[in-house]
Amino acid sequence: PPERERPFDDIIEITAPPMSFIELLWSDYMANRNARPEPLWKLIALYPLRVLLNPSMLFAFLVRCAQKGPPWIKYFVHSLQIHLFSSEVYDFGGPDGIVLGPGVSWPHPYGILIGRAAKIGAGVTMYNHVNVGANRHVPVGGLVSQGAHVGDRAVLYGYVVLMGPL
Repeated sequence: PPERERPFDDIIEITAPPMSFIELLWSDYMANRNARPEPLWKLIALYPLRVLLNPSMLFAFLVRCAQKGPPWIKYFVHSLQIHLFSSEVYDFGGPDGIVLGPGVSWPHPYGILIGRAAKIGAGVTMYNHVNVGANRHVPVGGLVSQGAHVGDRAVLYGYVVLMGPL
């Protein structure tokens, strides 16, 4: 079989059943670790420390809290994202909310804006100042198809702007 660039290529697809909060955190952690070989006990033991000290892991944690947490938590997450990273990735609720697949990596999580109606696949890497959203304001209950769709395993380098259905 051909070599895989990432260890989750065969198990993570955006069309897969929804994953739990812990599964999403673990998939982001493994994407951030970039498949560096470490024993499982070390990965688990160092996870809390890495989340606290690594901006990429902290941002991924905040994003997943907004995605899977109770609806009221998104306001706290939004505030923390703005104050710590000047980023906004928090509006996951409703039919036109953000759809974010597992295994997302944020190497430089500063200035990232992902708006309503954006659909982002699994294993995506997003660098600093990426802007993904709709081509114009999508009202609540509006057409979700107006948002940008980013496929699985895409890499969005710094200062990329994707607006509208691409």
